[in-house]
Amino acid sequence: MATMTVTTGFGYLKDSGGIVTAKCELPAGDHEIKEGYTYVEVADKTALDAVFVGYSEGTVAGTVEAAQAKTLLKGQAQAALDKSDITLLRCVENGVAIPAEWVTYRAALRPIAKGESQATELPEQPSYPEGT
Repeated sequence: MATMTVTTGFGYLKDSGGIVTAKCELPAGDHEIKEGYTYVEVADKTALDAVFVGYSEGTVAGTVEAAQAKTLLKGQAQAALDKSDITLLRCVENGVAIPAEWVTYRAALRPIAKGESQATELPEQPSYPEGT
């Protein structure tokens, strides 16, 4: 058996293939570890909670980054929808028909804002309608 040194009390075990096999909350000090496993220490409970058992570190990082990117894109889509509301109001106030490209643009934003789209970027905003 090998020995692992625990300092923060929080960490996880990886097998020889790099797969996270267990989360650990242990008292500080030296502990035995089975051959072929590696102990990875993290700063605190919050960091440990972000670790996914059954995934390699690269997969976990990719999963977290993808989730963060999707959340960011959802917020950007909602902000674009909110901004486009002003354009539509200006059309109504000025008696300008709402251009088809603005209808299409808003229709493309809605599923992104709801998190129901696989889009990785926002559609291009059309030019502002003449007369607004």
